[in-house]
Amino acid sequence: VLNQAQDMFGRIINMYQGVPLIDIGIKADQSTEIITNGESLSGGADETSIYAVKYGPEEYFWGIQQAPLEVRDLGEIDTKPVLRDRVEWVVGLAHSNPRALARAYGFVADSGAS
Repeated sequence: VLNQAQDMFGRIINMYQGVPLIDIGIKADQSTEIITNGESLSGGADETSIYAVKYGPEEYFWGIQQAPLEVRDLGEIDTKPVLRDRVEWVVGLAHSNPRALARAYGFVADSGAS
């Protein structure tokens, strides 16, 4: 049921019945966890949640764009040898199936588990 696979970059990915389990990681400040073990939904202070997403364009959960990617060359800055470009790409996320996103909550993290 639980196993590991290697992705195209050589990284080891934990899997459950062939579905990848991905730790969403930390924010840009490199120290704040995005999903913590500090939820207190059922009285405990060390609970966490698991989120599940089923991807599929126009059927489940997918990325959308308002217009194609636009890149404009602004040229070199006068004060230093730096080239500037402006990139504009209005993007978003959409889902059309209510079962495309799910949350299971109330899990207690076990520090002794491997």
